[in-house]
Amino acid sequence: YKNKNLAGVGVVLKLVCACENNTTEILNRFVDLAAIGTVADVVPLTGENRAIVRLGLDAIKNSNRPGIKALLQKSNVTSSMVTASTISFRLAPRLNAAGRLGKTDTAVRLLLSNDEKESEALAIELCDLNIKRQAIENEIWENALKALENSTPDSPIVLSSDSWHQGVIGIAASRLAERFSLPTVMICINGDVGKGSCRSYGDFNLFDALTACSDHLLGFGGHALAAGLNVQADKLDDFREALSEYYRTHKPSASPALKCDLLIRDPSLLSEEGVRSLDLLEPYGNSNPKPLMCISGAKLISADAVGDNRQHLKMKVSLFGKIYYAIFFSHKAADLGIAAGDFVDVAFTPQINDFRGEISVQLVVSAVRKHDPTTLCEMILSGSDDAHWATAPYCPANTRELCGKVWRYLGKSFVVGSTTEKIISQCPSWIQPEEFCLCLMLFLETGLLKSDNGCIYNARLIKTKDKVNLDESHLIRALRAQL
Repeated sequence: YKNKNLAGVGVVLKLVCACENNTTEILNRFVDLAAIGTVADVVPLTGENRAIVRLGLDAIKNSNRPGIKALLQKSNVTSSMVTASTISFRLAPRLNAAGRLGKTDTAVRLLLSNDEKESEALAIELCDLNIKRQAIENEIWENALKALENSTPDSPIVLSSDSWHQGVIGIAASRLAERFSLPTVMICINGDVGKGSCRSYGDFNLFDALTACSDHLLGFGGHALAAGLNVQADKLDDFREALSEYYRTHKPSASPALKCDLLIRDPSLLSEEGVRSLDLLEPYGNSNPKPLMCISGAKLISADAVGDNRQHLKMKVSLFGKIYYAIFFSHKAADLGIAAGDFVDVAFTPQINDFRGEISVQLVVSAVRKHDPTTLCEMILSGSDDAHWATAPYCPANTRELCGKVWRYLGKSFVVGSTTEKIISQCPSWIQPEEFCLCLMLFLETGLLKSDNGCIYNARLIKTKDKVNLDESHLIRALRAQL
């Protein structure tokens, strides 16, 4: 079959279509369930999978299944705002929690129910199970971090305990793999045997690694990114050493730096209207991710721990004279090395947040770091045309207005600093250093600043009554050509 990436639920859907010989009728009846399973299984949302999910989302929005209606309601989701992310972060975790905690029949009964009261009770039970799952997961997570607190792992993490819950360790393993950028194996010990969940990181092939270490295992199964295993308790150290040795000779390629699709320079893009326009590209998911955006040099107004276990970070940042609210799941400000008052760069995907009927734009953060303008400012001050692609986003929309404000700020006896750091220190608080450096380079090009060697460093202000057309400068035209 052409589509090798169907989820299990997609295979079942195609089988039923073939058996009934009526694709249209079967899709109308079951595409909502197929969409939930397709998203939850994190298969590529391309081709047929994308079509299944797109049709399924429409079916979920207009669902006549009491169970789905109840689960949406108890998950605080309005039917009009259902997306693939709704399935990923609201519906699927609640349905999966039942299976992880040994209550699979609760999820099945909900999806099969034709009774509204029964559906409501089952939806409440699933939400309670999910809360319980989260509490167990956080306990395992904290326990695992404590076990690693005095070490800096540089090979696959292999941890074990006789008190962990078998159904939840896979989620904790995923979090550890992301936190430490290393493959992770978490093992529940029961008597003489341990059952483990494994998660890879980067392009490290976990299945190949377990195959190479199979002499130390009772059995294993899975694929390159995730697997399960059984191991004799007294063979655990041997397995850990063998896996570490395999990793040393098969290290994955270095993960690329986070690459954002768009540097936001126009605040209107983060308006409710602007963010809603991204819905045209739905459904998002594996192989069709949401556009990753970033803001640079924003002021961090506040950074507060939130959530039942204070495990998430809620931030308020200021840029372009506007306030933006952001959430960074499973991270703490201290671990990131940031604090209120810092200037930061934030990578995120924007979303519409509907909290108790109040609509707002929220930034779901992928990464945050302290803003360091030095490197880009050095590129700008070098005057090299090679820097135009990187510095173009800082090109002022209204050149004369911004440069006029900077010109008035400089004063009669202004002398440009002798180093990049000194120039940055001369930047006023109401403009970003990158923009300030661009203005200085414009003044140098148009003769408003002069130096003995033609370099920006140590250049002096030249007062003149002549008008200068900044928009016709080589620098501005080169920057705008990149936009």
